[in-house]
Amino acid sequence: MGSEHLLLAGGGHSHALLLKRWAMQPQQRPKGLITLVSSSSASLYSGLVPAYIAGLNTHQSINIDMRWLAQQAGVAFIQAEITGLNPEGTLLLLNRTALPFERLSLNVGAITHQQGFRHAIPIKPLQPALEVIAIADAEAHPPAADPFHIVGAGLAAVEVALSLRRRWPRRRLHL
Repeated sequence: MGSEHLLLAGGGHSHALLLKRWAMQPQQRPKGLITLVSSSSASLYSGLVPAYIAGLNTHQSINIDMRWLAQQAGVAFIQAEITGLNPEGTLLLLNRTALPFERLSLNVGAITHQQGFRHAIPIKPLQPALEVIAIADAEAHPPAADPFHIVGAGLAAVEVALSLRRRWPRRRLHL
């Protein structure tokens, strides 16, 4: 491999696992400049979010410290919001100079769209959804509180519903 600039765009799980591998096995790390760009220095581990919602984990315990992980892997870290890609080989950033790259890996996460649901809270990105759940805690205790609606029928929706049942044992939930 040459010494081209490898840009890791986004602090998602794939990049976290890659950084962990390079930190534990430095011989696996490609030669040359590698930069991770993420809008936050921490990333929530979505596999533990249901346990957090249920009150079994703390917010701190489900955070991955991406800045520290990048440092351990010998990778530069830039905290910036990614706004787009230029076909000529640059990553566009909010209020910053674009970053050139020769190789790019995208792991920017998912966003849930609220199509047709006025009162639905999208679960992705995770942090705003967790903030809404925390605010809803104040409404959750009276049994007569309005039902909390969970939109979706996949495993993630079921996990969230079961976690909320543990968090709010008496509140009505609609899946």
